[in-house]
Amino acid sequence: MIVELGSDHGGYVKRLKAVVSALSDDQAKIEVKLHNIVNFFENGKPVKMSKRSGNFLTARDVVEEVGRDITRFIMLTRKNDMVLDFDFAKVKEQSKITLFLRSICACSCSLINA
Repeated sequence: MIVELGSDHGGYVKRLKAVVSALSDDQAKIEVKLHNIVNFFENGKPVKMSKRSGNFLTARDVVEEVGRDITRFIMLTRKNDMVLDFDFAKVKEQSKITLFLRSICACSCSLINA
């Protein structure tokens, strides 16, 4: 079992492992991955968010704004335990990189499969 939590919930790791161990008689394994926060910016200015007021971004919102490939690229090229500053304007400028990488990947695959 893999559980993914925000880094602010790190205090739950030992408790989760103890619960899984007790309930499964040490048969089940659990791995807990901690992720750090993502700060969103628009043209260098922070995007204000609040769960209470209903002002927040979902992963779907981000993908719709910049595209799934660039979102994957940004997320996969950084460690999950590091704070990620995600500036929509900069990401849109750098989206050409993913088109280039996609082209390289397609060429590489065609060479391997030839």
